[in-house]
Amino acid sequence: MLAVIGRNAAAAHVFGLAFTGWTAWLLWLGIHITWLVGFRNRALVLLNWAWNYVFYRRAVRLILPAARSARNEVL
Repeated sequence: MLAVIGRNAAAAHVFGLAFTGWTAWLLWLGIHITWLVGFRNRALVLLNWAWNYVFYRRAVRLILPAARSARNEVL
């Protein structure tokens, strides 16, 4: 079982051993990369993850209701 909690934080229980923190996070990364099919996919995902790790930008993720158009308001 693997669970990512946040940046550099995870919990893992693999082969009867328990890991937490940065070690579990690296374990999660390694296991997920190895389960990808094909070298190109592994390389692209690893490159994407490395880019996002180095250039850490917090994005605002809001779920808002769809804007009502004038046509919908008439109905």
